[in-house]
Amino acid sequence: VYFYNNSYAFKPGAQEEMDQLVQFLEMNPTVEVEIQGHTANNTEEIRPDPNFKGQGKEWNFKGSALKLSEYRADAVMAYLIEKGVSKKRLISKGYGDSKKRVPDASTFEEFEKNMRVEAVVTKQ
Repeated sequence: VYFYNNSYAFKPGAQEEMDQLVQFLEMNPTVEVEIQGHTANNTEEIRPDPNFKGQGKEWNFKGSALKLSEYRADAVMAYLIEKGVSKKRLISKGYGDSKKRVPDASTFEEFEKNMRVEAVVTKQ
């Protein structure tokens, strides 16, 4: 699941990805997952983009990149719970920029690949 820069607002296609995870969890009732949030960098002070003013709290995040990664993971977890997945099967954790997909990103497209949430099976 991918997010817009400096926000925990879902990019297009996120709902379909999360719905696939919901289906997987429904078909595998003993599976537990860790929802892992990630960012592209380790910025200590992210400020809201003035272009997003008035578009909702997820668009106007203020805080550290680590905190943003936690918010991203929490947003996905909240969606899963809303769709009926038991909270007992989910753990939400932010990793900041410590687990980049593209370690030496140099283009915006490469940075975008690091602004994500992944679900990792922790128990079968």
